[in-house]
Amino acid sequence: MNPLLYEGAFAVIDRHYNSLVEYHPSRPNIYAIRDGVHIALRYIEATETHLISRPLNITSPLQLIEIEPETNLGEYIAGRVVLILNEV
Repeated sequence: MNPLLYEGAFAVIDRHYNSLVEYHPSRPNIYAIRDGVHIALRYIEATETHLISRPLNITSPLQLIEIEPETNLGEYIAGRVVLILNEV
């Protein structure tokens, strides 16, 4: 199986879609999440107090992001990844 992202890839992000409801029920959404001053592309799930960030590479470790009380998830989620273009 080829990697989803290669170096130099372009990702198109729908910045208005920051809901955790799956856009296509048969496959999980990939999100652009804020990681300090950077954006990371991840699969995410939410608990009451944390976002669970799953990297695109399943061999990489999970990351827990603590959700501040009464904070909108839009503060953490920049949007849903709509399209990824890799150079050939």
